[in-house]
Amino acid sequence: MTISYSALMAVAAAGLAVAQNTEWDSLMGRAGRAELGKNYAEAAALFRQARELAGHFSPSDARRWQTDIQLASACEQAGLTAESIRTYREAMDLIKSAVGQRNRTYAEAEASLGTTLNSIGEFASAESRLGEALEILLHVGHIDPVEIAMLQSRLGESLLGLHKHADAERMVETALPELQKGGAEPIEIAIAVNNLGLIRQGQHRYDESMRLLTASVEMIETRYGADDPLMLRPLNNLAVGYEQTGRDAEADATFHRAQAICDRYLPPTHPSHTALLANYAAFLRHTGEKSRAKAVEEEARSLRRENARTEGLGLTVDVSAFQRR
Repeated sequence: MTISYSALMAVAAAGLAVAQNTEWDSLMGRAGRAELGKNYAEAAALFRQARELAGHFSPSDARRWQTDIQLASACEQAGLTAESIRTYREAMDLIKSAVGQRNRTYAEAEASLGTTLNSIGEFASAESRLGEALEILLHVGHIDPVEIAMLQSRLGESLLGLHKHADAERMVETALPELQKGGAEPIEIAIAVNNLGLIRQGQHRYDESMRLLTASVEMIETRYGADDPLMLRPLNNLAVGYEQTGRDAEADATFHRAQAICDRYLPPTHPSHTALLANYAAFLRHTGEKSRAKAVEEEARSLRRENARTEGLGLTVDVSAFQRR
C-alpha cells in the first residue's frame, strides 16, 4: 500500500502537535513548582518558554491566555511589574478575540490586572479595572459570594488609595463577613482585615487599627509561615502603625523583619523592596536619624532606576502602594 505525501505530512503535523502539547504541559508543571518554591524568576522564565509554544496553538485555545495569565502572575512576584501588566493586557486581548469580554474568564483576568495595579499604587486604573470585572460577573449571573467579596475587598483597597475613605469602608465591611463565612482562602481574609485596619488608621481609631493590622499578620504567619513574601505588605503596614502610635522600637524591628524577607526571596530591585526602603527612610527621619534616612532614600532611588532600566519602560512605583498615608 502506498501512503500519499499529504498523508505523511498530516501524520508528521499530528506528531509535532503531540510533542508541543507534551512540552507545554512539562514547562507549565515545572514553572508551577518553581513558583510554589518561591523561585519567581525561574518560574517566569519557564512560563515564557511555555508561552512560545502556546503561540502555535489555535487562537481559540484557552491555553494561550492561561499561559499569559500565569506568566503575568510570576512576573509580578519576580518584580517585573511592567511585563506583568503588559502580559495581563495581552491575555485579555486574546480572550476578547476568542470569546468576547462579557464572561467570567475575561473578568477574572481583568481582576488580576486590577490587583497588580493596586500593588504599585495605580489606584485609579485599578479601581476602573476591578469595578468593570465586578460588573461583568454580576451581569453574567456569576454570583459566587466569595469571589464577589474578594473583588469588593480589592476594590476597597483602590478606593482607600484614592482617599475615598467612606466608600472604601463600605466596600470592605461588606466583603469581610462574606469572606469569613464563605471559607475564603486565609490570604483573602487577611487582606480584607488589613485593609480595614488601614481604614481605621485613616479615621484615627488607632487602637482598633493596630488590633486589625496585627491580626492580619498573624493570619498569614499561621497559614503560610513567618517569612513568606505574603507577609511583606502587612508587616510594612504594621510597622507604620507602630510608628504612628509612638512604638518606635517595635516599628524598627518590624521594618527589619520585612527587610529580611526581601533579602531572602526578592531581587534588590523588586518594587516591594524599594517601597519598603522608602517607608523605612521616612521612619528614620521621624526618629531623627537624618543621615541614615538620606542613605536609605538614595538606595531606594537607585534601585528604582535600575528596575526601570531592566523593564525598559520607565515604570516607577508609588510608595503609597505600601499604604503610608
